[in-house]
Amino acid sequence: MLLGVMFVVSIFFAILDPKSENAIISLISVAVSVFIQLGIYALLLKLVRTGEEGKLEELAGQRDIYWRALGGMILLAILVSVGLVFFIIPGIYLAMRFFFVPYLFVDKKLSIGDAFAESTRLTDGMKMNLFGFALALALINFVGILLFVVGLLVTIPVTGIATIMLYDKVVKSKDGTKDVAEVVVAEATPAEVVELPAENTPAAA
Repeated sequence: MLLGVMFVVSIFFAILDPKSENAIISLISVAVSVFIQLGIYALLLKLVRTGEEGKLEELAGQRDIYWRALGGMILLAILVSVGLVFFIIPGIYLAMRFFFVPYLFVDKKLSIGDAFAESTRLTDGMKMNLFGFALALALINFVGILLFVVGLLVTIPVTGIATIMLYDKVVKSKDGTKDVAEVVVAEATPAEVVELPAENTPAAA
């Protein structure tokens, strides 16, 4: 259903402005796309962390952080684009450094400055791994395109969930937190061994 919403929105704006020549329509398209993306990130975070599927109406549940998230994602796009113009490498570096910015808006409701700073902290020491991960995602979706585009119905959800799982794992690793399942197991383990009463133990030979 989420993919259906994305495709309908894309087709709608493509019909309105087939050649992307109208700046106003292009801006509206970006604004609507970001709104939908934020909702999708929230639903995928819920799925990964709780195993529960969200409802389609929850797609519009990120209204409170929309404007700062929109501003942050536009700023990110500008930084990466400028970096790519200057010998490509700076753009790739910035893209990896601020890889988690969109997810931090949704997950932690951070300000623009705090989201960029937190993404810098989370990606410290793992930018090359993130670059390899991003290339793998691009390759998977490229295969989806080769499969008469219909393959994207499989590859987009897979890569989206994989990215959310990576984000969640990195956050827990950097913050030193544990999965809920690990905490439950730890609490269920008795700290001391309780001895049976003497009368219930077999008599010594």
